[in-house]
Amino acid sequence: MTQLHSSAQPDSDTHVSTYLPNTSPPNASANPSMSSPVHPTSVSSQVSPWLTAILYPLARYLVLPSYFRHIHISGQENLPQSGATILAPTHRSRWDPILVAYAAGHPISGKHPHFMTSANETQGLQGCLVRRLGAFPVDLGRAGIGSLRHGLELLIHQQMLVIFPEGNVFFIKRNLEKCQPDPEQVYTMKPGLGRLAVQAVRSQANREQPLDEQNQEHTSGQATPGSRLQIVPISIRYSSGTPKFRCDVSVCIGEAIAVQPDLEKTGSKQAAKSLMARVQSALVALHQRVSP
Repeated sequence: MTQLHSSAQPDSDTHVSTYLPNTSPPNASANPSMSSPVHPTSVSSQVSPWLTAILYPLARYLVLPSYFRHIHISGQENLPQSGATILAPTHRSRWDPILVAYAAGHPISGKHPHFMTSANETQGLQGCLVRRLGAFPVDLGRAGIGSLRHGLELLIHQQMLVIFPEGNVFFIKRNLEKCQPDPEQVYTMKPGLGRLAVQAVRSQANREQPLDEQNQEHTSGQATPGSRLQIVPISIRYSSGTPKFRCDVSVCIGEAIAVQPDLEKTGSKQAAKSLMARVQSALVALHQRVSP
């Protein structure tokens, strides 16, 4: 596993650690007696090479084909091949992360997805497993600074981050009472994805300021790594609403949404709102297009 630094290109198999302000990573000081312990709310994520080498093919060739009758994937050509990427899928089942990795993971995009996951999903034996497959915890009620900073660092290091913008899993069953959630509906977007995307672009832009400020030698007309951050909407639909054994599933990957243009037109707060409106509109269109 590779420890990432801002001056180096990350490898595909990565381990990224984020520490809160006023805390230090292990061995940060040459003098052990002067080093600070890791803060209990520090957040890290890793992708284990040996575990992905076993589980990804197992899921691709055995688990998913055995459970689902048919898996239809479209739009993989829309996945960016460079720069940081946020995948924004709809969320109807705990199968969704597996399907996202299947449709957009390393064999397709060249990047291992890192998942922002509810804290209760990263506990126990399951948590031990998913933490080694790129997941890291976030409190859905009030996201801690450690999780947000880690998501930011992943994007700065040009990684692929998966955030379910609806915020929760909407378990859906067809043909039940009208009070049940509608499987055709895309639910209200949470604002966190847009804010994180805007902050990532701004943070990367600050890092990429030219060293020679006196000469004002800016490179014009060239996209910097930070400005290439894109959000990819993904619609996941199951023929049974909530997946059942031998149901069909469709994964439709939409066109990437560039973050930079919204920032060039307006301030950060309005840009984040505009981005989320565009993501919701794209997901609605994809969801209506797909018929599992």
